[in-house]
Amino acid sequence: MSNRPRLRRRTWCRVVPGIRFSPDRLLQGRLFSYGDTQRYRLGINHHQIPVNAPRAPIANTFHRDGAMRTDGVNLGGRVNYEPNRFGEFRQDASVNEPPQAGGKAYRYDHREDEDYYSQPAALFALFDAAQRERFFGNIARHIHGVPNEIVARQIGHFRRIDPAYAQGVIDALAKLGQHIAQAVDQIEATSRNASRGVRGAMAFGIVAAAYGIVIASGVVGA
Repeated sequence: MSNRPRLRRRTWCRVVPGIRFSPDRLLQGRLFSYGDTQRYRLGINHHQIPVNAPRAPIANTFHRDGAMRTDGVNLGGRVNYEPNRFGEFRQDASVNEPPQAGGKAYRYDHREDEDYYSQPAALFALFDAAQRERFFGNIARHIHGVPNEIVARQIGHFRRIDPAYAQGVIDALAKLGQHIAQAVDQIEATSRNASRGVRGAMAFGIVAAAYGIVIASGVVGA
């Protein structure tokens, strides 16, 4: 007997443009529960099992690693986040589902304001000198070896949080043999010439990343 029926997964949360979900709240709950069942039964990469895999030669998915990875390339050198400077996984607003009747249920636009730095700045201000040194060292060890151009862009975000934050990471990287001060200056000079008000990255992403590194470095308890 073929294993295909047992490996097949059904989840209604994957739709193509032009098809929308029912406004029925009970049915909307199943959009999560069906997929969650398959993740438990077949694993996080159930969508890669041949009977479930898309026909497209290159499937756009953010998934990397995990049990039962079957594609053999694990995304290769592609990024698995968006927005990014490479144009990968660019969102197409033309295929968005329209708001449902009454506008009661729709995606929250986390980019509706421009305050991307006050929360991590408030958290950073609470650290004493020893905590900051551990924090800088932990970040430096994780990004050491990343191309300077990318690190310099991230340092730019740290500088908007607090100049001491950025300088601490620059110094910690220098101790590991990666000198990026010149790359940071070049990126910031280009940014100033292009625009006087460069928007930051996603607020939630910066806060979550900062807090995650804080927990990992042992600065504060989980």
